[in-house]
Amino acid sequence: MKVNIKKLEKFDEEIQKIAKEFNLKFFPQEFDIIPTQKMLEIMAYGFPTNFPHWSHGRNYERIRTMYEHRVSNLPYEVVYYSKPCRAYLMISDPFVVMVLTMAHVYAHNDFYKNNVIYKPFRKDAIPAANLAEKKIRDYIGKYGLDEVEEIITAGLAIQGNIDPDTTLDKVSHKEKIKEMLDEICKKEKKNREERKRIKEILEVRTPLNPEKDILLYIIREAPKLKDWQRDILTIIRQQGLQGYPGRKCQIMNEGWAVFWHMRIMKKLYDKKMLTKKDWETYSIKNSGVLAHSLFQLNPYVLGKRIWDDVEAKYGEKELFRVRRSYSDRFFIERFLTKEIIDELQYYIYKEVPRGDHIDLVIVEKNWKKIRDILIHNLAESGPYIDVVNGNYKNKEMLYLVHNHDGIDLNPEYRKKTMEHLYCLWKKPVFLKTKKIVERGKIQTVVYTFNGKQHKEKKADNKQLVMFA
Repeated sequence: MKVNIKKLEKFDEEIQKIAKEFNLKFFPQEFDIIPTQKMLEIMAYGFPTNFPHWSHGRNYERIRTMYEHRVSNLPYEVVYYSKPCRAYLMISDPFVVMVLTMAHVYAHNDFYKNNVIYKPFRKDAIPAANLAEKKIRDYIGKYGLDEVEEIITAGLAIQGNIDPDTTLDKVSHKEKIKEMLDEICKKEKKNREERKRIKEILEVRTPLNPEKDILLYIIREAPKLKDWQRDILTIIRQQGLQGYPGRKCQIMNEGWAVFWHMRIMKKLYDKKMLTKKDWETYSIKNSGVLAHSLFQLNPYVLGKRIWDDVEAKYGEKELFRVRRSYSDRFFIERFLTKEIIDELQYYIYKEVPRGDHIDLVIVEKNWKKIRDILIHNLAESGPYIDVVNGNYKNKEMLYLVHNHDGIDLNPEYRKKTMEHLYCLWKKPVFLKTKKIVERGKIQTVVYTFNGKQHKEKKADNKQLVMFA
């Protein structure tokens, strides 16, 4: 399928002009027009080019199968937080859909450039993924596919357990001990025996404070990891960080993009750059973007509806202030109202069998409770687990604590994750958590994996972690 590039460039210039009239401010923008096959690969690998791993092939087959059987559609675009901003359009889309997508992308671009959540993160995601592919292919050549895949698989299993606030701190616990020891010995003259005794005291517990960035802690402290293995884990962690702001601002960002692309498209139509047929096609496609479902939250719908409310109640100046300084959690907490929840019917439903069919019955309509549930889900993207000791019982065993929030850990995921942690740490792994037993009673337990078998031990609910 051919695309009229010159005509598309003309629309690109006009979209930029209109966007600037709307006070949008964005990075330089680049577009690539790609076939469906390439879009499938980008969706599976996360980037146009990325390191090889079996999970990417699995993702590709799942996405391709769902697309070919019309279970799901591919997105009109994929856009990356980078400078210049890079977006990919599908060649199989109608021309007016490409125009719609470009308008949508410029609003995303504005959000990327101006929202505070994005600012600390690197803006070279695509070149970094290209370099990651080259590095890991080199490691495969040197150490073998099985060795490399084992590390990648283990790293991906804990890629969600990262903390962007610790990004800049690369000093290992051992280095910190040396610094502290040197400082102590500078102030007071210590002989060799005294230095040894102080060092033993300092090494009893690591980290000095609970560490929620499990992946970074392992990169720094795992006693038997080789440099090339630490490098692979660093790549995995960096890619995890790259997706962090998108997870924190999805509703805001997607709603912002729809809010502005609808206005830009209306301007293009008013300027007679779009025909009535173009407008009809656009309207159908846009209604698909804003399709509402009681079974799944559509971030485009909710985000757009809240932005509409912010503008109506507080004016355009507040739009840009909120865009600059909020994340989804505070956006929902501050601006999601009873009226919006009632309008979109965001209630808690229960499926009730009725003979040969199932009815959806509303079991919760309290808008504040529903808002709080949504906020909680936005804040907690997964189990919150801390490393509390990497030298448990002074034997370099790894001890973690799960901050139970009323939801038990999935037993299958817990076991596999502990096995992956053992793969990286090479010493027994302990995980303290709670589980709900009969009649809602909560029992504190400690799970252990020693490289061969999993064990479970009941613990006192008041028991604290033993560090020595």
